[in-house]
Amino acid sequence: MLYATTWQRIRRKWSDPKNEPGFNESGVWKSIDAGKTWTRIQNGLPSSEFLGRIGIDVARSNPNVVYLFVDNYDRGDKAPPGTKNPYGVAIDYYPKGNEIYRSDDKGATWRMTSGQDDTARAFMRGVSSSYGWVFGNMRVDPRDENTIYILALRASVSHDAGKTFSAYFNGGGDNHAMWLDPNDPNFVINGADSGLMISRDGKTSSGRLDIPTTTFFNMAFDMDSPFRVYGSVQDRGSYRAVVDLRGGRTDLKAIPFENAPGGEGSSHAIDPTNPNIVYSAGTYGAITRTDLSVAAPAGGRRGGGGGGAAAAGAAPPSGGQRTVNIVPKVEAGEDEIRGQWVAPFILSPHDPKTIYFGAQNLYRSRNRGDAWEKLSADAAERDKQQLGEVPYQVVMSISESPKKAGLLYYGMDDGRLRVTIDAGKEWTDLTAKLPQRKWISKVLASQWDEGTVYLSQMGRYDDDFAVYLYKSTDYGKTWKSIAGNLPGGPINMIREDPINRNVLYTCNDFGVYVSTNGGQKWDVLGGNLPSVAVMDFIVHPRDRVLVAGTHGRGVWVIDVSGIK
Repeated sequence: MLYATTWQRIRRKWSDPKNEPGFNESGVWKSIDAGKTWTRIQNGLPSSEFLGRIGIDVARSNPNVVYLFVDNYDRGDKAPPGTKNPYGVAIDYYPKGNEIYRSDDKGATWRMTSGQDDTARAFMRGVSSSYGWVFGNMRVDPRDENTIYILALRASVSHDAGKTFSAYFNGGGDNHAMWLDPNDPNFVINGADSGLMISRDGKTSSGRLDIPTTTFFNMAFDMDSPFRVYGSVQDRGSYRAVVDLRGGRTDLKAIPFENAPGGEGSSHAIDPTNPNIVYSAGTYGAITRTDLSVAAPAGGRRGGGGGGAAAAGAAPPSGGQRTVNIVPKVEAGEDEIRGQWVAPFILSPHDPKTIYFGAQNLYRSRNRGDAWEKLSADAAERDKQQLGEVPYQVVMSISESPKKAGLLYYGMDDGRLRVTIDAGKEWTDLTAKLPQRKWISKVLASQWDEGTVYLSQMGRYDDDFAVYLYKSTDYGKTWKSIAGNLPGGPINMIREDPINRNVLYTCNDFGVYVSTNGGQKWDVLGGNLPSVAVMDFIVHPRDRVLVAGTHGRGVWVIDVSGIK
């Protein structure tokens, strides 16, 4: 006998995955002939139009008992005035959210066991918040049909079939996987965004397993000697580590990371003249400036920016620090700042006190973020039908030409690309000759020639895995593909070599590549990097090492000083 759950949904670029009008294929199914035929079993469940992601498990101790962990989209309790969802969008009603259903007759009928009073309903609503689409796993204790575990923002256990829950140990952050040893009731393995945890007593964790599964979003560097790399990590905040070449380039060792300013979804930039001045743009545009040389107030949080908490046990940077919120202020009647998950900003290559920051508009500060001016009112010309709960039609990448101050490019998640030669007094739209509505992952003004600019786009969110990688030598008026022999897959980044004008580096969802002839031909860089999504990498301009942040296998470094 087999059970399966289905979820008919669509993920718009401006919303989480969800059902839409006319969708009726979400549900629960059973097969008694090894999957040849299936029967829908939904007696007692919400209507298909309200069914989101569904977790399912069978009680090994009593196979008649089946449980569901349902994300119910239907309207629930009325929300207090001024309530906003996690993306900052006002709501009138909470969704019903997660619910537990139990069947005692192999799915013929179902009854809801959770949310029997106001306290229980509030608890279940908070288990996943509005992120029920992320989760959907549950487990039934193999020895007790009334003991169940649900995995979401926290791991929780119920000993009364879902009526009440209490917190269970977890690995920190989003919880997705659990294994219960059928022979040892105290041995449990729990998988979360921040790592793999083991409990040997069924209650407390014996520690996170030391395996390289960390998910990095970005990479940045400072100009200290030796230099440090910075990056933000899913559900664990931001980190930095020293890359020390004084012992040689050929035998680099794994290095310990320490907490750094920023949250779980942050971009970073470090003042090239002062490595203690660290900027971080946290989730959806929460940009901060931290001075690591200044002592933090007693009891103050070390670090800054938005997003997840720092990992327990990680050492803080030496010395104190003070963090200042430098999010641009909006005028009365204007929309609040809407930034991408990892909101982009850069320091000007001509003046490190000048910052360019991208949200629904492009902003500039000439005094390290203490005051801002809006450079691109036209970036806010958005399709109002595509303003959902997830920020969209916002700036994704910014570049200022190292050859000419005020020559600026910005690219957006809806595929628009613009350039100005006078620091924003007048903008030119460059979108018409590019693939339309393809997410711009990187625009890069060349350090070698004023008119040269590189562009990478990706169609990941359209299920399009073609290679979109271009070069222009006339300020973006015309473009030539430099995709060459790159394998199919979304291009996430492109960078120039700091010494050799013919050497380019790029990365996609499978690894890092190098070209020694300006993009005509590409080769895999190195031989031992796992096949993994590389979202960002840096090439240190002084020390010529490339440091790549992977989406699931940690941080990797390679010497590129010998590439010619």
